Amino acid sequence: VREGDDGGMFAEGEETATATGRKPGAPPVDLLIRTSGETRLSDFMLWGISGHAVLCFQEVLWPDFSFTDMCYAAWTFQRSAEHCAGGRARYEAARADAEAERRDRRTRETERAVTRRAVTH
Repeated sequence: VREGDDGGMFAEGEETATATGRKPGAPPVDLLIRTSGETRLSDFMLWGISGHAVLCFQEVLWPDFSFTDMCYAAWTFQRSAEHCAGGRARYEAARADAEAERRDRRTRETERAVTRRAVTH
């Protein structure tokens, strides 16, 4: 056990949060849901979210947060123009890569078939 910078105690080997408020290696925040109808963010939340995060403010209190509320948050995330534009670009790039891989595979299979025919004849 050792004393942290803020006077708190940490177990040896325990990872501490970085300046962004997340543990090292944690993925960036894509969706931040703020319940209770508050439309403000405290400083620690601002440090913890990335520049492209979608903010979803909901009137419901956290204990009453339901599946329907989560669906609304997901819908908000999906309809975000900035997110959709980036997601569409990643989708198109992945699709192009998959198509190129299929083309390469077909070419290799055709070459193998031609080689087999040449060897057997």
